[in-house]
Amino acid sequence: MASDYAAMARFYDVLKAGDNYDAWAAALAEQIEARGTGGNRLLDVGCGTGVSSAAFQQQGYDVTGCDLAPEMIDVARAKDLPVEFVVADMRLLPAELGEFDVVTWIDDVANHLLGPDDLVTALRSSRERLRPGGVLVIDTNSRSTFGALFGGAIVVEHPDSFFTLLGRPADAGTDGPAQLRVVGFVRDGTAWTRSEAVVHERYYSGDEIADALRRAGFELAVALGWSRRDARLVAPASEDEHVKIVYVARAA
Repeated sequence: MASDYAAMARFYDVLKAGDNYDAWAAALAEQIEARGTGGNRLLDVGCGTGVSSAAFQQQGYDVTGCDLAPEMIDVARAKDLPVEFVVADMRLLPAELGEFDVVTWIDDVANHLLGPDDLVTALRSSRERLRPGGVLVIDTNSRSTFGALFGGAIVVEHPDSFFTLLGRPADAGTDGPAQLRVVGFVRDGTAWTRSEAVVHERYYSGDEIADALRRAGFELAVALGWSRRDARLVAPASEDEHVKIVYVARAA
């Protein structure tokens, strides 16, 4: 997990301003309610600046958000949300957090784990924080999204900001990480502020995720595809047609 999350904290909310987290959380809440225990205590792992945590709180959950980067948590806390925010490594979630009915890894958190061992370790840690029968929801970047995001250059524009995303795929013939260099310019009055960060992610296939879930003590309930166009979760999931793949699992 060697990405530059501290630098990302300075401009993450501006970069993600076009994403509809409220619709995303509502769609995921439907899946949770269909398969969960009925409890509402939710741990948002890899919460970043708290955007996803706020969206889940609006869905009626009692939310705790955690992230490895103190700078991300500082931004989240500054929003004065009715959410507890904690600095924590997802591979070693502290027992002091307590037990939860739901654990979420939202916005390709899993892809930031750069090896299968880290993935299983983090899943086991989440399993330890779940009550029996609790629900885990994770999403990963699909193969098509991974190729588009890390395969070239993307420009993201907002009224008072713009970003260039320069991708470099994993080395040919390896399962190593891909790299994304993010350069952002944000207007502040008449001046522009420049920030830069480097993000690393690893692609995981559906089989890899399913195997890691099993090894960590989960039963995979369903894999769904996220269609950004109409904000829906659909089955079957397609690595080529969908933006993200969502996995819903129960604590065995």
